[in-house]
Amino acid sequence: MVDIQTAGRVVVGTDGSPTARHATEWAAVVARSRSVPLLLVTVVGHESAIAPGSSDAEEHQSEAERLLETEAAHLRATNPDLPIETAVLVGSPAEVLVGATRDAELVVVGARGQSASFGVRTFGGFSDAVATHAEGPVAIVPEGARDHDGPIVVGVDDAPAAKAAIRVAFQIARRTKRKVVAYHAYRIPASMSRYYNPTPEEREAELTPEVDRIVKPIAADFPDVTWERSIVDAHPVWGLVEASKTASVVVLGSRGRGGFASMLLGSTSREVLRNAECPVFIIRAVG
Repeated sequence: MVDIQTAGRVVVGTDGSPTARHATEWAAVVARSRSVPLLLVTVVGHESAIAPGSSDAEEHQSEAERLLETEAAHLRATNPDLPIETAVLVGSPAEVLVGATRDAELVVVGARGQSASFGVRTFGGFSDAVATHAEGPVAIVPEGARDHDGPIVVGVDDAPAAKAAIRVAFQIARRTKRKVVAYHAYRIPASMSRYYNPTPEEREAELTPEVDRIVKPIAADFPDVTWERSIVDAHPVWGLVEASKTASVVVLGSRGRGGFASMLLGSTSREVLRNAECPVFIIRAVG
């Protein structure tokens, strides 16, 4: 596999599809906002499937280069000052992009989202593989994601990955001049409701100190960023999916824990990124 320089770049994979085109356009906006180069990557075949130097390999390479040049030209038309690089690699697309997460500024992947069949969304696929195995920040961009000026919604959890996600949410909010919504969804188990059935106002009052304990130390580093709590009675997945309808992005830690931290279980992140209507950042804790 050819080595590529991914450090300090926003890396986005493309296959020329409408889903990938939407992801590359979004990635270009992010790269421009961070003042870093954009690297467009496409992957052909696998090393074991195509003999190097064969006519098939050369044909695939040429087709991939033409595809990348078309996509790069499209992006340069609306981002003339953005450095855009391209690379054609041989191998597994998921492996290539997972490898890029080790040192890239961000890796961006397009996903079929709500327009995909239920089976495709249920069983996941390429975007799931990258998000699951990534070693650094990843953004999953649904093909139907709308561009609007909504808030940065971040799932609140006291696990290290979620705290890292909260910090990233504030960084994005500072760059984009948007507010942060610190979101926590809860459900009272049916087995407990006979003995413990607070009103939404009472439960919010109980959980507010926990949310503040987690968010306020991070928010203190971003005095120029406005933030607010959102504590709602909802299933974590469908609550966040609903929030994604008006958010500019949703930011999640890659894994949470039990108890109060149940907000960000790994399964929650996976289901949110499969069903969200805006881009979803998946963040791992450092160290």
